[in-house]
Amino acid sequence: MSNISLAYKFTGENFKHLEYLMGNIKESLEEKNHKIFCSLFLENEFQNEGLSSDEIYTRCANEQEYYDNIIYVLDSNQRSKGMEIELEKAIEYGQKQFIINRAGVFRPNFYHGVSEVITFQKYDKLFDILKKNNNFKYI
Repeated sequence: MSNISLAYKFTGENFKHLEYLMGNIKESLEEKNHKIFCSLFLENEFQNEGLSSDEIYTRCANEQEYYDNIIYVLDSNQRSKGMEIELEKAIEYGQKQFIINRAGVFRPNFYHGVSEVITFQKYDKLFDILKKNNNFKYI
């Protein structure tokens, strides 16, 4: 079992799509007995507390420190301030880094120091890979 933080682009993305994507990834990893942190599932709490984006970034970066691994879910070529903060923190904390990468998406600053990449074209195929395989070899 590993502790894994999930990083994804939030701002400007369709919330229902994120719930579908991140929910399935989280569930697949939890089925392998991994402990998962994914800030998406704290969104109602953030909204109820009236947190700004910067306050959310700070809270998530503080939580990230307690996880040994981080998985970047690259589903968009657009810049993500939150993911860039998570990348900096992962390096600072010495976390093992992994990528789940939709084919055609390329974010060069995320590939340096990454232990493993899973590339997918269709979401259902990604979920099959995560459920059938032992996920990442190095987690």
